[in-house]
Parts: sequence; C-alpha cells; structure tokens
Amino acid sequence: MEAKGLKVASPQGADSTRLSLRTKILGGTGIFGIVLVGILTVAFWMQMSDSLLDELTKRARAVSIGMAFAVSPSAAANDAAMLQAGTDAALKSVADLAYIVIRDASGKVLARSAGEHFSTAAAVEPADGDGVVDRLLTVGTLPVVETTAPILFGPPGGTLKRVGTVQLALDREALADSLSSSTWRTAGLGLLVLVLGLLAAAGMASLFIQPLERLARAAVGIAAGDLRQQIDTTGTDEIGELARSFATMADALVHLLHDLRGAATDLEHEAAGVLATSTQQSAMAHQQASAINETSTTVAEIAQTSKQATSYADAVIAQTQKSESLSAQGQKVVTESVEGMEKLGEQVKAIALSITDLNERTLQISDIIGQVKDVAEQSNLLALNASIEAAKAGEHGRGFAVVATEMRTLAEQSRMAAEQVRVLLGEVQKGTRVAVTTTDEGSRRAQAAMELARGAGSTILGLSEVIRESSGAARQIAGNTRQQTIGVEQIATAMGELTSAMSDSVEGTRRIEQVAGNLSILSKRFSELVGRYQL
Repeated sequence: MEAKGLKVASPQGADSTRLSLRTKILGGTGIFGIVLVGILTVAFWMQMSDSLLDELTKRARAVSIGMAFAVSPSAAANDAAMLQAGTDAALKSVADLAYIVIRDASGKVLARSAGEHFSTAAAVEPADGDGVVDRLLTVGTLPVVETTAPILFGPPGGTLKRVGTVQLALDREALADSLSSSTWRTAGLGLLVLVLGLLAAAGMASLFIQPLERLARAAVGIAAGDLRQQIDTTGTDEIGELARSFATMADALVHLLHDLRGAATDLEHEAAGVLATSTQQSAMAHQQASAINETSTTVAEIAQTSKQATSYADAVIAQTQKSESLSAQGQKVVTESVEGMEKLGEQVKAIALSITDLNERTLQISDIIGQVKDVAEQSNLLALNASIEAAKAGEHGRGFAVVATEMRTLAEQSRMAAEQVRVLLGEVQKGTRVAVTTTDEGSRRAQAAMELARGAGSTILGLSEVIRESSGAARQIAGNTRQQTIGVEQIATAMGELTSAMSDSVEGTRRIEQVAGNLSILSKRFSELVGRYQL
C-alpha cells in the first residue's frame, strides 16, 4: 500500500548538482552586485558623457566668443596677418583646440590654424545663424564640437555690425579619454564595494546557515530512525523559533511512536484473531453455499416435475373438454334424429292417409268414368238414330246427318278415353295399394329407429355425465398441481435469492479474509516500521 500525505521530491542528479544555501546566498548576492555595478557603471558613463560633452560645448562657446571679441578690430580692418597671429596663438594656448577659422562677412577665410590631424578644417562650412551656433561634427574620422560665433564691431556708442565669424572646434578625443578613465575608476570602486558586500554576506550567511545546518543534521538523524537528537533552542530570532518548533515536533514524535508501538502490538494480535475468525467463517460459508446449491438443484427438479404434471393435467382437461363437446354434439344429433324420425313418422302417416284418400277418390272417379262411358254409348246410339232420321229426311237432313256423325265420333272418342282412364285408374289403385303397404312398413321401421335413437341418446347422456365428472376431477387435479407448481416456483425463487445472497456472503467472507490477511501483513509491517526508530 502506498502512503498518502506529504511527499518528498528528490530532484534528478541531486547528489551531483547540489548547491548549499551558503553558495546560493553568495552566488545570488554576487550576481546581484555584478548586475548592480554594471547598471551603475553604464548609468555613470552615460551621465558623465553628457556632462563632459556639455562642459566641452560651453568651453568651446566661451573661447569662440572671447576670440570673436578679441579679433573684432582686426577683422573689421581685414588685417589678415594680425588675425593669423591671433589664431596661431589661440591654437597653442587653448587645450584640445582642433582648428580655428576666421572669415569675413562674405565667408572668405581670413585666417586659420589647425592641429596636425585637422588640415581640412577650412573646407568645413560655417553653421548658419545670427547668433552663436553649436554643433557636433566629424572631420575626417575625428569627432569635434564646433561653435560658430559672429564678429561684431562698431564705433563706441554706435550700432555693432557683423564683420565676420569665428569658427572654432575642440577635439572630443580628450573627452573620450577622460570619460574612459572616470568610468574605470567608478567600476573599480563598484567591484571593491561588491567584494566587501560578498564578505559581509558570507558572514551573515554563516550566522543564518549554521543553526539551519544543525537542524538539518538533526532532521537527517530523525529520518534515519534516531530520535535521540540534541537540538539547540537558545536562539531568539526566527531560526530559534524554528528550532524550538522542531524540538517540540521531535518530542511529540517520540510520544507518538511510543503509542504507535503499543498500538502496533495490539493491532497485530487483533489482526491475527480476525484472520482466524474470517478463515473459519469463510469455510462455513462455503459449506452452506454447497448445501444451498444442492437444495436449489432438488427444488428445480421438483419444479420441473410439477410443471410436467400440470402439463399432463392440462392435456387431460383438453381431451375431456373435447369429449364433452363431442358427447354434447352426439346428444344433440340423437335428439335431432329422434325429432326428425318423429316428424318422418307423422309425414308417413299423413302420406298413408293421403294415399288412402286418393284410393277412395280413384274409386269415385272409376264410378264417374263408368257413367261417362254409359253416356257416351247412349250418345252414340242417339247419334246413330239421328243419322237414320237424317237419311230419311233426304236433302234437308243432310246438315243434321253431319252433326250426328260428329256426335257419334265424339261419343266414340269419349268412350275410348273413359276406357283408357279406367285402365289408368286401375294401375293407380294398384300403386296406391302398394304405397299404403310400403308406408305402413316405413312407419313401423321409423318407430323402431326412433326407439333405438332414444336408447343411444340415453347412453350418450350417461357417457357425457361420466366425461363431465372426469373433466371436473382433471380440473381439480390441474388446479392442485398448478398451485403446487406456483409454490415450488416460489420456493425455487427463494432458493435462488438465497443462493445469490449466499454467493454474496461467500464473496464478502472471502474479501473479509483477504482484508484480514492484508491487515495482518500491514500490522507486521507497521510493527517493523515503528521498531526502526530508537527512542
């Protein structure tokens, strides 16, 4: 297990690149001092450069103005010799004078004197302006400060008139030498101050670092396990406060380690007890889990058997329901057959009565046909007599003879038709007698079939009652098996939940056993870690 809390970061290569606090203080102070001396030196050089340049410009202006005043009479008189003598004297007497040129009012050179490096000074055009004009120039490769001053001359009390100009330049090389010398003196002084500051910083660092080094050695000893370190707490500054705080922390750590040693011993004993108990509980949980698994398997088999019994009972119920339906249909068919046979008997009786009535009607028709035959014979006889009488009448009875002949013909036809009808009625009577006999026989057979149908209906009704009772018993059996199946399934569900709970319990005891083992290992490691410290 990883300890969480304060982390000590060890930089890579700490042993080879380690810098002490004294080195850091002195190095920081030295770097700061060098930078400060450099900045001050540069600032001094810039300030000194401006100051010397300004002073040189003022000196050039003063010399040019004085020279213009001194040579004004000679310039007014255009006395070139006198002016040349004046410029030569000025070149010799004025230090750092690069060149001096005197011109008349039109710009013509009247006199000039120049140092050995400024032979081309006469070619330098004067600055424009009415008054004194200053400017910085480079003549050849040499820098100069040039001042152009007007030469004014006039009668006493009169108006001064410009009669020429004095163009004077001072060499800036001397200024650079002076500036360089002053800068080096200032830099040397700064370095001297830096060295003194480093010495003072080294002394102050020793005062600060020595107590810290003692504290660091004590901390290293405590980290190595030796808590018998002596800590100097006599200081009155912040480092002294730090030492006292460190001593208080070390003392508290000693007391804490005393308590931790006792706690580590107790923890080791308790961890051993917890490990033994958890091991025993884990074994018991495994046994219980095995027993529950076997019980769950048995309950599952019972549930499967109960489901099969319920399925068989449902199949029996379905067959009995089909038998009930078929018996009900058979009973209905028998009832309809009996009713049909009864209606058939009644119709047969009605047919027999109709045939009997028809036979009686045929007898009556036979009598009527006999009478028709007699009437036809009498009509034939009368027609014969009429024909005889018509023959007797001669010509007048001819029409009547024709009528009589036709009547005889009709009478003969009527007789013959009556004879045919009589023959047919005989055949009808013969058929009606056969039909009456047949309908009587059919009525008797229909009655017998109706009796048989009634017997079959009674038998089917009894069978239907038996099937209905069997169906009720099957339904009761199916209801009982279904309730049994539900109960067994509930038991199976409960056993499944119990198995899951037992699995969780086994897993929990296994984890407890593992945690107890880890706790035992940690307690031993804790005892070893606490035992490393010397109190």
